[in-house]
Amino acid sequence: MASSSSTPNTHHTPNISLPTLSCEFCRRRKIKCDKLDPCTNCQRAGVKCESIRRKRLPRGRHITKSTASSRRRRSSSSRDALREKIDRLEALVNVALSESAGKDGSGSSPAMRGSAVMDKEISSDPLQGANGFRPKPMVSQFWANVINEIRESRGLASEDTEDDEEEEDDEDEDEEHSEQQQERAHLRPERHRTYSPFMGLSLARLGHALPHSLLMRPSPAVTTTLCDIYLDQFDRIIKILHRPSLKRHFSDGIPYSISKSSREAENALDMAVFYAAVTSMTDRQCRDLFQCGRIDVLPEYQTACEMALERVDLMRTTDMMVLQAFVIYLAATRTHDKTRAVWTLLATAVRVAQALNLHVESLGPSETFFNQQMRKRLWFTMCLLDVQTCFDPDSQPLIPIEMTQFTLPRNVNDSDFNVSFTGAGLPERDDVTDLTFALITYNLQACTRRLYYIPRGEYAAREEVLNHFKDKVLPLTRHCNPDESNYSWLIYWSSQNLVSSTQLIFRRATQTSTSPQSTCLLEHCLKNLENIPRIHGDVRGEGFRWYISPQWPLILLAIKECFVTTDVTLLKRAWPLMEDVVGHYRNKQTDPGTRSKKAMLKKLMKRARRRVDALIQSADAVAAEEVTENMEGVVEEQQQQQMDLFMNVSWDDLLDDFQSITEFPYGDLIDWTV
Repeated sequence: MASSSSTPNTHHTPNISLPTLSCEFCRRRKIKCDKLDPCTNCQRAGVKCESIRRKRLPRGRHITKSTASSRRRRSSSSRDALREKIDRLEALVNVALSESAGKDGSGSSPAMRGSAVMDKEISSDPLQGANGFRPKPMVSQFWANVINEIRESRGLASEDTEDDEEEEDDEDEDEEHSEQQQERAHLRPERHRTYSPFMGLSLARLGHALPHSLLMRPSPAVTTTLCDIYLDQFDRIIKILHRPSLKRHFSDGIPYSISKSSREAENALDMAVFYAAVTSMTDRQCRDLFQCGRIDVLPEYQTACEMALERVDLMRTTDMMVLQAFVIYLAATRTHDKTRAVWTLLATAVRVAQALNLHVESLGPSETFFNQQMRKRLWFTMCLLDVQTCFDPDSQPLIPIEMTQFTLPRNVNDSDFNVSFTGAGLPERDDVTDLTFALITYNLQACTRRLYYIPRGEYAAREEVLNHFKDKVLPLTRHCNPDESNYSWLIYWSSQNLVSSTQLIFRRATQTSTSPQSTCLLEHCLKNLENIPRIHGDVRGEGFRWYISPQWPLILLAIKECFVTTDVTLLKRAWPLMEDVVGHYRNKQTDPGTRSKKAMLKKLMKRARRRVDALIQSADAVAAEEVTENMEGVVEEQQQQQMDLFMNVSWDDLLDDFQSITEFPYGDLIDWTV
């Protein structure tokens, strides 16, 4: 009876079939499984397919919120970890790829070895991978296969590793979409933030998703263009390298070497040249060459330069080429990084330079003329950076003044000598040379160092130093024709600007609070400020705009003079220029640390604008009414009342407020951008 009753129950038990899930191999590799038996991925890999059959885990509305959130966090963290490992592996493979490319061409030069370039454009060749990567013939097939495997893993890692049926419900998808939007909004300002994790602070940034091109040389066409840009724009101002040797190095593959430098040292110099060229480019130039803006290209080349410098062991180097690359890196970084990073790293460069005896007049009779000139150029460029950067954090110059008093480099063209030059020296030229602008800046840093140690009350000593600077600069530009070239045009206007700066320093130092020199002082301010719109408005200044930027002490002094002067004609000419220069300054200062400074400048400009407008309106009303001479006293009284009305807040109080939020000293007003 019992058996008969149990038999029907057994026959009516439903046959429940368990669903087939992703196999162990596909789940372990985090790739998509087609759930066949065996699956396609296991067949291709030649491994045993271990399919999984079980009930699905509860999802969606059937799972608690805590379990769902923890699973999402685990899944997201695992995907992020996988992407990070893939990025790190890709970077390491790229390093090995570049090294293998260098070993294959044993008889070729660094420029020829640099032809192992990753082409970013997708080719129609059937041998090319689907991801657009095609290795050059000299690259081993092993590393090419590894690159393709990594790229395949990157694409698969970005897909969902679960089954098609195991999708999140609409609420979870909306939540993830919202989080992604918040992350993109948070990362967008990070693109504009400049930081330099140099000297051991995760220089390679392997934890971030970096393009593969960072560890590779640019294509030959881009390399040639960047070399020309460096020589036409950066080298004209920061004179460190020998122009003909650098040109032959990139065009003909001849090693640029003043000694037996390693391949890593040459690569560091190349990357520094590329990075410096990009920093000197405008957005228009970047879009013409890279089809993207400067802000998108600059971080890539900066990272590549930093990684190259890290590989040459900068701290222990005895190669002057490595130091040349490092100083070029510092000069280029200073143009867009307004933090104290360059000021801090410059101390390392000075110590290395002293270890290499760059500050010595001569290393002996065996030293060649070429090596002596390159050594002096590098040392005086560091002296210039030392003075420029010490003003930012309001510190003292690092290099002692006695180490900067030996003879300057010769005022000759680079084509006048080469590595094999055996003469004792060359006669200096009277016309404009490749070193003219650099010599002006070298004399400028020497003048500023001397002014630093002279008390402000000793006007005679300060005037003697400034006159000595003028006597050194004017002969350099005696035969300068601004219409001859863009470089001559820059020298002509910059030299006048610097001489005007020295006069401004002396007149401001001798001016008292009741001195009737406000009009003259404002005139000198305008002569300095006129160079900003001239450079930014003339096509001849496009290559030098990276170096020319308004300096806030000069702007501050001009605003102060607008507060106290009563020359309406001068104010009519000065105020449009002030508006233009302040606009350039606010556009140039994009660092978040300058926000308070720009806000205070906006406040001062607003108050000065009210006073200037009132004076101009009063003068126009008086001119329209054609008042007689006996009304001049009334006009002066009205102007004085207007000035008292808008100067109810003390200028000293405004200046104290302004200085309290800035890092720069309100000292000597030399325009260091030229």
